[in-house]
Amino acid sequence: MGEKKLNERALLLRLSIGQWTARKQDKKIKAEVEQQYNATDAISVHKALIAKSALETISKKVTQVRDYVYTHTLPWVDEGVRLVPAVDILSLSQTLREEKQECEKLFEEFVANYPAMIETARASLNGLFNEADYPNPAKVARKFYMEFTFEPIPESAGFVSLQGFIQNELDDMSQNYEDRVRTATAAAMKDLYMRLHKVISAAHERLIDPDNKFKDSLVSNIVELVNLLPRLNVTGDEELERLRREAEEKLTKYDAQSLRDYPMMRKEVADGAADLLKKMEGYV
Repeated sequence: MGEKKLNERALLLRLSIGQWTARKQDKKIKAEVEQQYNATDAISVHKALIAKSALETISKKVTQVRDYVYTHTLPWVDEGVRLVPAVDILSLSQTLREEKQECEKLFEEFVANYPAMIETARASLNGLFNEADYPNPAKVARKFYMEFTFEPIPESAGFVSLQGFIQNELDDMSQNYEDRVRTATAAAMKDLYMRLHKVISAAHERLIDPDNKFKDSLVSNIVELVNLLPRLNVTGDEELERLRREAEEKLTKYDAQSLRDYPMMRKEVADGAADLLKKMEGYV
């Protein structure tokens, strides 16, 4: 039995998530300021239509969802599409369904409170308030969304089913697609090397100087990543796995407080990080 192809190891995740910015360009104020200073097309004036705090919870949730997806997936060719290891499909799908429910609840609460927010803005904006700046509730509701779908990675062999193309054109299309997949796969794996390099570099930077202070997350970030990498290593990259194991062995054997309390342990981990950074020079 041969080695599994990438489309047997992973799926593509298409995530679409958005929110209303509640900002509006004020051309009247822009024109007045430019006239005052004898300027032309020099500034852009935007009003916050509602209080920033009204959107804060939604903004934090949207950022949280995006961060979770980016952490547990890999970049792919198309913007907004991520590569998901097959072993994580069920858990990621369940998490995203739960996040979607939470997002939709927040969206509904916002729209329900929207008329009251307009009245608050009427008072706070005073002379800058303009009723025409505010979309009706139904239109605002459509600006909030979270959707996701999982899709298979197409095989280039699918091009042979197209009608009306001569074989050379089909071969070119197939080759171009295979080149894109190779490029995307290489970029996805490079992303993992970069993630590993980032946490190792941060550890070395903070630990090499005994006077540097650091947070517990310096160690926990490494622990989290070395536990996650085996699942994201969809190509079975042996060198990445070797570096991961070495990072786990050398950088996670002591907790953060021990590194603060015992200079020899701190130096040992700092030296281990320096050694790993040298080994990664050709990969980042």
